[in-house]
Amino acid sequence: MTTIVEAEWPEKIEFGRSDAIRVSLVRTASGDWEPTVEGAGHTARSATVVPVGTPEAPLQQAFGTEYEGCAVANLVGSAFEIQAINAGCQSLDMPRITWEWNLMAKVDGPQVVNANIEAVWTPIKGEGKEIRRQIWRAQLTIGVTKPLIARGQLQIFSFVEGLVGSVFSVPWLYERWKELTEKRKKGKSPPGVSPDSR
Repeated sequence: MTTIVEAEWPEKIEFGRSDAIRVSLVRTASGDWEPTVEGAGHTARSATVVPVGTPEAPLQQAFGTEYEGCAVANLVGSAFEIQAINAGCQSLDMPRITWEWNLMAKVDGPQVVNANIEAVWTPIKGEGKEIRRQIWRAQLTIGVTKPLIARGQLQIFSFVEGLVGSVFSVPWLYERWKELTEKRKKGKSPPGVSPDSR
């Protein structure tokens, strides 16, 4: 039995927009594993975990059957606001553990997010010490792009567009006013003559 880590993340993200990163710990019968891409514009990579404890033992029993194991994943990147969707230590007895994070880009350009998984083995009977080992880590590179027009620029552009439209409307409005004035003058009767008597 082999334990594989699968990571999926966006290759690019627009500044101020959010996207998701997914990391899964998967038990498989063989070492061959094709990573799955679930999100549009995402990339994925898989790797085996760092061997710990007893060689050839399943990860959950790496330090013997007297311990129960769990795993926790961490994601750190100063160029992003990161919010974990599911956190905490997940049991290594499960065939697949998945962690997800939402992230929003705060800085443009190529950015790096550091991801890792730490496994924790706790004595079942409470005797002995807790054992912690980092079993995987990776740097995930994300290209953060600026939008062509930022929100504030769009609002200013809308205002300027309205102003320009108003300026170009003035000559047309003047011509319409002039036409109406001339029509009224032509339609007016001289003083003392009723329009019906003409």
